[in-house]
Amino acid sequence: MTLLSFATARGAEITATAPGSPLRKTILDDLRAAEPTASMQKEKKQKIVFDNVTLRVAGDWVWFAVAPRTVDSQWHSEPLSGLLHFSTGHWRVVAYVNDKASAAGKPEKGYEAWRAELLKKNPERPPDLVPKQE
Repeated sequence: MTLLSFATARGAEITATAPGSPLRKTILDDLRAAEPTASMQKEKKQKIVFDNVTLRVAGDWVWFAVAPRTVDSQWHSEPLSGLLHFSTGHWRVVAYVNDKASAAGKPEKGYEAWRAELLKKNPERPPDLVPKQE
């Protein structure tokens, strides 16, 4: 079932998803099915939910930032953020912000280097979708 018809990514407007919207649910369900969240659900034997959700949508691309936790709130993960792309009927993780991006003495520089590499590898994504500073 096709949920959406997407505009071309380069000219797409960046928007937020409304809580409870079908698009937001689909994005978060696909993110939940991706690693490392899928493994956490198996390990914890319960559903992982996301707090502090930020979704920036532009056509068939999404920048996300979430704070995973178990539904009983007994386990919380470090926040996850990264880039998703809609492909073959699902939102697929293109890249997560990795530990190297925020490690070291100057995390801003690490993030900007990570961001530059991501943008270089994905030139078809909307130019302003990935924030300049995490």
